[in-house]
Amino acid sequence: MVLIVALLASGIHAQNNNEMIRYRSTPGKGIEVSLDSGKSYIKRNAGLPIRIVYPFSGEEYHALGTIGYDTSQPQRAIIAMDNRLFITQNAGQHWDEISIPEDFNQSAMITAAAISSHNPNQIMIGTSFTGFYESTNGGESWVKVSDLELFDFLRRGAGFSEEISGLAYHPQQADVFYFELGFGGGVFRAEKQNGQVALIENASADDPALYTNRAVLPGDIYRANPMILSGLQRR
Repeated sequence: MVLIVALLASGIHAQNNNEMIRYRSTPGKGIEVSLDSGKSYIKRNAGLPIRIVYPFSGEEYHALGTIGYDTSQPQRAIIAMDNRLFITQNAGQHWDEISIPEDFNQSAMITAAAISSHNPNQIMIGTSFTGFYESTNGGESWVKVSDLELFDFLRRGAGFSEEISGLAYHPQQADVFYFELGFGGGVFRAEKQNGQVALIENASADDPALYTNRAVLPGDIYRANPMILSGLQRR
C-alpha cells in the first residue's frame, strides 16, 4: 500500500511557494515527494539507510513507521524507520538522523511523530507500547511525557501502555497537542501549563485542528472510521 501525507492544517491546504508538498512511501522504496499537489513525485532518500538484503541488487529502504510535518512549514518533516528518526528541513532533499531517547525500550516501536510549528527544535514521538516522549532541543535530550499521573489511564500493566497511533501539535496554540490511541482508544487533547501537561480531555470531533480525509490517508486496519489529526501520518 502506498502511504501518502497530504499537508492539511485546520482544513486548509498548507502551501510552500504556491506548491503543495506531499510525501509518500512505497514499501522498500523510501520517500517520494511531490511539489505539484501530487501530479508527479520524485525520490528523495538522501541520508536514509539502505537495507542490505539478498540478492544484494538495487536499493531497498527500511520500512516507514510514521511521518509528521510542520503545518506552517511543510518542507520540515520527520520520519521513523525501524526506530531511527530522521528530519528534513527542505522537503526531503536531505534527511538528517536525530537521536532517540536514551531510555527507549528497544522492544517498542515508534508509531507516531510530530514537529511543532512554534519551536523548530520541538518534536514528539509516540510508541507501541511505552507512551510518548518530547524533545525541545532537536533530540539532544528527551522527556517521557506520559510518565505523569495524568496519563495513568494509558497504562496496561507490566510496564506497557496503550499504543500511541497519532500525534499532532496544535497549529496555533503552542501549549496544546493531540494524541490518538490505537485499537479504537480515542483522540485526546492535552494542554500544558508552565511547560508541563496539566489537562487532558476527549477531543471534540469538530475541533478545527482535527481533519478527516480517508481519501488521502489510508484507513487504520484496527478502526472502521479513523480520525486523522492535522499534521499526522499514521503508520
